[in-house]
Amino acid sequence: MRRILILVVVALLGGAAIFLSAPHDFQEDNELYPNRVPISWRVGIAFPSSGLELFDRSSVGRWDNIVAKIKAELVVHGFNENNIVVAQSSERVEQVKQIDEMLEKDNLDCLIVVPVELSKDQIIAQQGDTTWNYLRAKYKDVLAESVTANDPKILENSPYENVGEESPLDENGLKFYNKLLVQLQQYSLEDRLRKAKEANILTVGFGSDNVNDFPFDYFFATPSAEDVANVQAGFAVAHLGLPELTADGIAPEKPTDWVAKNVEVMTQDALKPNSKRYFTQLWKRIKPYFDAGYLRSGSGLLTEKTTAEDYIGVSVIEDGDKAAGIMHNRLDKYYKQDDAAHRLSFVFAQTDAHARGAVRACVEAGWQQSSSRWPIITGSGAEKITVADIVEKKQAMSIAYDSSILSTAVAQYLFDFAIGQPSMNGQSVNNNALLSAAVSPSGTAYFAQVPLKDGELQNMLIARPVTITADNLKEFMVDSGYISPQEAGL
Repeated sequence: MRRILILVVVALLGGAAIFLSAPHDFQEDNELYPNRVPISWRVGIAFPSSGLELFDRSSVGRWDNIVAKIKAELVVHGFNENNIVVAQSSERVEQVKQIDEMLEKDNLDCLIVVPVELSKDQIIAQQGDTTWNYLRAKYKDVLAESVTANDPKILENSPYENVGEESPLDENGLKFYNKLLVQLQQYSLEDRLRKAKEANILTVGFGSDNVNDFPFDYFFATPSAEDVANVQAGFAVAHLGLPELTADGIAPEKPTDWVAKNVEVMTQDALKPNSKRYFTQLWKRIKPYFDAGYLRSGSGLLTEKTTAEDYIGVSVIEDGDKAAGIMHNRLDKYYKQDDAAHRLSFVFAQTDAHARGAVRACVEAGWQQSSSRWPIITGSGAEKITVADIVEKKQAMSIAYDSSILSTAVAQYLFDFAIGQPSMNGQSVNNNALLSAAVSPSGTAYFAQVPLKDGELQNMLIARPVTITADNLKEFMVDSGYISPQEAGL
């Protein structure tokens, strides 16, 4: 029997997307799968501690709820619940140690891993001192305002809080990061995955990112930071009256009476990879409108000379209060005058926390949602705390996805593999009513082959992002069972 390692990578998008999943009728599921047979494999699940949530303000996003969903789907597909072992951890190194122990002692056939997110200090340790030099030289003032002053210590004695100072990487700082780097190299998740492949263990990924472009045997993908950027850019084109770009990505010449519309952007913390990924794709989509004079940024943070590397200048800690402070400063400095040339038209907020900050800043500025002063504000995550703003149209949209089909697909993939029929091709999907519906043109997921850095193609099932507005919020968030009508203010 071939042993299986499943890596379930549920990474934060550029914010995290909500898990929309109504309570499952498992009796109904069993009727859809009449040929189920018992699966004897032992399954280990390693995931972050319950306190770490997919997004901070929703119990639905708690890791224990997500793992419970995966376990339930495995049981439906014939796996024995008594053979499923779980382990929680709050730090990456601790998690890798747990995985080592599970692989050594629990005689596992399957291992499901939800990786613990690297800390900012660990990210810096991996990137080296070039990160510090770049941040300090180019964005010292911005970082001092939006990162350093608002962010608590990440770890005891962490030099991270000193970003913006003249020499954050002094002798003690280098020792601190070198120690972290040694730890990360010694307890490398990627290394464990490669060893698994060498041992003929099947590897399956799940999430918006893999581990350093690791070539999984199959990958079940949540919407990525690029997906968030594309949805928000499309929303801006539709609601600002912008023309479609040509096939060459060029904006048509603007009408002579067009007054450039002001837009602002807030991305995640600059040290998070999704911050750059989101901004790179967003800027690819909206830069042509800057070049042609359709869009401008009153704050001057975005110009036709802006490049993808300038994402740091618009990065803001993912916190509503901090985002409100940053946006308040921009409104106070650049958008006090009430005329077309100084009116803020659109805010690209990478997450709902940033959107919430933008809403608060607009309210504090005395703007009314029903007036021409109120900008279109986007977000992502569809967090419960954001629902009221969406219902009241203070926040125009958010982004979510349906995780149910991904959980089902993972279990189906394992089941089919166990009985000698590797799935996720057209034939096997057509034999599964839920998956067949999911990958239909109007379904919630689609198949793709995505090239990795080495040119190898990664087979993927990808969940489609869903745009949530006041018009469809009831359908996707209330009728799905995610929140009650009372919580939604309906």
